[in-house]
Order: sequence, then structure tokens, then C-alpha cells
Amino acid sequence: MKTLVSFIIIGLIATLCLAGLTSWLWPVKTGKDRTDG
Repeated sequence: MKTLVSFIIIGLIATLCLAGLTSWLWPVKTGKDRTDG
């Protein structure tokens, strides 16, 4: 049970980190694309 809980927590943190990284990088990429035309 403890292993399952810790696995879910790790997965949740990893998902949040990935989502944060994507949302941080995406506007930069689209912004550069828009600037280039």
C-alpha cells in the first residue's frame, strides 16, 4: 500500500514538473516563431 501511494505521488510530481516545463517552454517557442514571421 505504501509503495502504491509513493508511486502515485512520484508520478503526480513528475507530471506537474513536465506540465510546468512544457507550459514554460511552449510560449517561448511560439513567441520566437511569431517574431520570425
